[in-house]
Amino acid sequence: MNSLRCVPTIAVLAIVGLTVCRTAHAEATISANPQEVVFYTKSTTMEKSSVIKWFADGQSSPPRAVYYKTNGAGETLFSKGGSDTQPAEFIKLNNSYEFCLWGNDHKDKLKCTTVTTAYKEVKIDLGFIKDAKCEPRGHSVRITFTTIRSSLPAVQLSQTAPKKIIAINNEDVASFAEGVEATTHLAGAGIPHETVFSNLNPNTDHFFVISASDKKTGLWFKVSGKCHTLKRRVAVTFAKVKVIDDSDDLSAGDLVFGFFINGNNKPNGKAMTFGTHADSGSTKTANVSGSIANAPATLTLKAAGFDNDETEWVPVGPFVALFTNTCFGGVTDAGITEGEDDCGEWTSGSQSINLATLAQNAANPDKFSQAFTLQAHPKGDDSEVSFDVTGTISVTFVP
Repeated sequence: MNSLRCVPTIAVLAIVGLTVCRTAHAEATISANPQEVVFYTKSTTMEKSSVIKWFADGQSSPPRAVYYKTNGAGETLFSKGGSDTQPAEFIKLNNSYEFCLWGNDHKDKLKCTTVTTAYKEVKIDLGFIKDAKCEPRGHSVRITFTTIRSSLPAVQLSQTAPKKIIAINNEDVASFAEGVEATTHLAGAGIPHETVFSNLNPNTDHFFVISASDKKTGLWFKVSGKCHTLKRRVAVTFAKVKVIDDSDDLSAGDLVFGFFINGNNKPNGKAMTFGTHADSGSTKTANVSGSIANAPATLTLKAAGFDNDETEWVPVGPFVALFTNTCFGGVTDAGITEGEDDCGEWTSGSQSINLATLAQNAANPDKFSQAFTLQAHPKGDDSEVSFDVTGTISVTFVP
């Protein structure tokens, strides 16, 4: 800060008692924080920092700048200006650094400060990262762990296995080979950590690497592991059949229906069929169900309906029809489409559903349901049988 220094004049001015006051400047300052930089490993390549702050306070004349020497030699420009705060991020073990503030274009040395270094041995806990767990879900994995001291770890996830992991290192070495696609999340600062990776493929291996820096020792710690996302299970209920045209002009149709999940009429060992005696315009409850334990991303549903024109329809139970001849229309044949023969007429309809897209739009991508409607309407003149099937698909994930 500036102050006024007043001195009496000599000669004539002293006689009349006059005093002349002129402005004086406070002393220039320069400091380092910390003054001693502590290392917890004997690495001579690790770099830490000390913050240098200086203020010329009007001393000398510009240009002013700060220079430093390493171990008393090799003076190097640190920063220009008479007042500033800058980090010196090059401090290494077994060195000392003298920072000096100069004025008058490096002719007047105003003030200096010295940064020293020291090594302090600490017990290194090889288990800096503890209790690493991966909770697999259908489209996501949840990774949790703790660190013995506060840290801000990063977690990487990939479908490709990482390189050989070095558990402890002076620097953060790449965990995956160049070109490998990996997603990185920060797992939150502190001691307990958690992160969730979403939009993953079900029934797939995913490899993770946790990387955490211990500020006390300056070391990097890594832990790796593997998760396998759950399998997609799809349950399908073909609930109702709305008969639009039974193909019989004078009586109700003798109808039998076959249902398919990804081309399979017997996904659980029993044929998915439903028989009924129905007029055009009527709706019948079928409630025929099937499931797939490891369903792909695309689900194809199909329904085929056959009207038997040759024999009587004999009901057996509420949902089953028994025919007294061999006419069945092939409703359990995945290749059935549309046609007619001496026995009767048949029509089919199908729909493909992208389960991955449904999951992305679901409130809970690991458990959701979706209604569907299959339209089996004849496209030519071979059949008049026409109907719609409504139902529901339910998606869950299992080990």
